[in-house]
Amino acid sequence: MAKRRRAGGVSLDGLMAELRSLDARREDILSSIQSAVATVSGGWGSSGVRKRGRPAGAAKKTQGARKRRGMSAAQRRAVSARMKKYWAGRRKANNR
Repeated sequence: MAKRRRAGGVSLDGLMAELRSLDARREDILSSIQSAVATVSGGWGSSGVRKRGRPAGAAKKTQGARKRRGMSAAQRRAVSARMKKYWAGRRKANNR
């Protein structure tokens, strides 16, 4: 490949090679900084942003959310009657 010259006498091919070597050096420095930060803090993600919440795998594995069954109208009436009886007994005992 022939060397191309600019008006200032600087080779474009030389500039491009220098730019590639500087970019490689920048990547090396960036990766060493990220590994140093990860070593020191332990909670930083690969993007350099601190992850929120529990670390992956730290929580106990569950089967999923339990579904709650609703009460029927008859069950609600039965609970209401029991609670009325309970509180009537409490009021009666408190008045003695």
